[in-house]
Amino acid sequence: MNKYLFSLLVIVLSASTVSAASLEGTVRDPSTALQPEFVVTLTPPKKSNKPKEVTSTSSTGNYLLDNIDKGKYMFEVSYGTEVIYRKVIEVQGDDTKDVTLQRQ
Repeated sequence: MNKYLFSLLVIVLSASTVSAASLEGTVRDPSTALQPEFVVTLTPPKKSNKPKEVTSTSSTGNYLLDNIDKGKYMFEVSYGTEVIYRKVIEVQGDDTKDVTLQRQ
């Protein structure tokens, strides 16, 4: 019984350390001006049990998504209801994703 409990404890601890990750960065426009109040969203694949992660950029254009699961996500930057930037990314640890918005 003790051997089973020890094995279970090792599995639980391993899973909790493997899945912890973060993503941070800065949103800028082409003139390098910082962009406050944009929404940054990470959406996992539909087959995944991972939650959608959402945050906003600060007054200096920075964002932080902390304590998220590692894996592939659809990374989006939006303002209001308009998605301005979209890309599939893979979060592997403590990653940085800076975005420079393109003028159209």
